[in-house]
Amino acid sequence: MTDPSLRVLIADDEPVIREYLRHILEEIEGVQVIGEAENGYEAVAKAKELNPHVLFLDIEMPDLTGLQAARILAKNEQEIFFVFVTVHPDFALQAFDIYSFDYILKPFRPERVQKTVGKIRELLANKGNAAVVMRKDFSGKLVIKCGFDLVFIDFNQIIFLEKDKKKTIIYTVNGKYETYESINEIGKRMDYNVFFRGHKSYLINLDMVERLSPGSSASLCVHFKNCTQKAYISRLHLKQLVNLLGKEVLKESF
Repeated sequence: MTDPSLRVLIADDEPVIREYLRHILEEIEGVQVIGEAENGYEAVAKAKELNPHVLFLDIEMPDLTGLQAARILAKNEQEIFFVFVTVHPDFALQAFDIYSFDYILKPFRPERVQKTVGKIRELLANKGNAAVVMRKDFSGKLVIKCGFDLVFIDFNQIIFLEKDKKKTIIYTVNGKYETYESINEIGKRMDYNVFFRGHKSYLINLDMVERLSPGSSASLCVHFKNCTQKAYISRLHLKQLVNLLGKEVLKESF
């Protein structure tokens, strides 16, 4: 960073929270709180004017929510780390969809904010560009809701996803997770060059595939590395798979 200080903007409609956050942040060496906003519109205006490195913002604010404000700023491609501070855990998936860096639940301790600031400063110092860092960081994780928990799964640890009635089962190298989020919705957050939807009930990580074998007249059986569970690819999608992998041998074999 050319400026040695980390410029932070705070947006929350509760003055007590703004004051608490300001106190925590100003106690951190090298951090400068450059302004405050009490609603989403003011947050957008001040972010454009003051160009902060970090925007701490509440989600539920009058007129324009924190999520809406962040989406506006993200479209402007400003290099901002969005850190949501809220009492509501249910908005986490939406928050991470717009490349938020962190999601802090109220009430919180100073150590929680200090940890987040430390990570941001490290990333900025090492890589320089906040927008690139945020997208790279987000693209490496799948965030899903499992019961009352939010689970962060490395994409490269995912073997495949399976639709099971109203649930989606996510098989990983470290075990499996179940969520009521649909396989269609999860698939929208996946890299289509790596994860292949060759069957209505399966989404597979091509990097994890060990071999294919004949399954039935309508499908192929997919075998994975270090996993006994199997998935299936519809023969109707075989041409699509051939085009994706560029391996004509698949078409000849099946």
